[in-house]
Amino acid sequence: KGALSVTIRAELPADFPAINEIVKSAFQDEGKSVAQLVDNIRSSENYVPELTLVAEDENKRVLGHVMLSYVELEENNQHHR
Repeated sequence: KGALSVTIRAELPADFPAINEIVKSAFQDEGKSVAQLVDNIRSSENYVPELTLVAEDENKRVLGHVMLSYVELEENNQHHR
């Protein structure tokens, strides 16, 4: 067999069901909670769409997902993003 051809691109709303299944599979017992966390981040002000990526094969099947987001830290009553 030849090498697997993979494309990395920004996630799209149409990818969300496949991403949900990938996350559930990857995190097993905690999968449902982590999938909910991904959804919560997407609907928050901390979501960075250009830093939320999927890997897809030549058949456009989503194989993997990575999400980076902002986080807020509090120190001495000061908030940092």
